[in-house]
Parts: sequence; structure tokens; C-alpha cells
Amino acid sequence: MSIEVRISRLNLNPNNPVKAYASVTLENGYAVHGLKVCSGQNGLFVSMPSTSYVDQNGVKKYRDVFHPVKKESREELISSVMNEYKAALQNAMEFGQQMDNSTGQEQSDEPELEEPEPEMAEMYM
Repeated sequence: MSIEVRISRLNLNPNNPVKAYASVTLENGYAVHGLKVCSGQNGLFVSMPSTSYVDQNGVKKYRDVFHPVKKESREELISSVMNEYKAALQNAMEFGQQMDNSTGQEQSDEPELEEPEPEMAEMYM
């Protein structure tokens, strides 16, 4: 199966359980948006796009609106998303490291102001 993955948003905040949002194109003919790379108790996992509803007991539940039917298809999809997530994360770290190691700024007599850490760093690709 042909799977093209795009990480649409990468979340670098370590406290946020959603690490990235992804879209996939299957067989060059079907697009699926809203996959998420999440951090859970057992490590990273891929969450399929879902919708919420309230059951007859008033309990909010979630139902996948897209999911692979076969185990092999699920494994291939998850592997593709995780590989693209790792590549995007590596690119973000390299880009951040390049920014940190940049030189060429002139020295001045003014005190250097520290920029506050952002609560959430997101990179749109």
C-alpha cells in the first residue's frame, strides 16, 4: 500500500500528551486528516481520527471515524506515521541546535535580555 505522511503540526512541549498531528494520503487517492501521535503510559502511539458522542448512560465516548481493518494495514500505517514523526522531530532538533549555535552577533555594552521560554513550541510544516 502506498502511504504518504505529512506531519502538519509538531508539538515540542514535553507536558502535552499530543506530540504531533498528521495527515496521510493512501494509494494517491484518499486523504485522511486528524491522526495524532500521543504519549501514553506505555510510550508513543498513533491515535486515529475520532468523533465524540454521549451514550445512553450520559457517558462521553469516542469512536474512530477512520481505522485500518487488517492488522497488517494498521501496522504499516502506524509505522509510516511514526517514522515521519521521528524525522520531523529530528529536523526540529537540528534546526533548534543550528539556531542555538549561530554566531556573528556583535557584542554590545547593553545587557543581554533572556527570552522567556514559550509554553508551547509548535512548528508548522
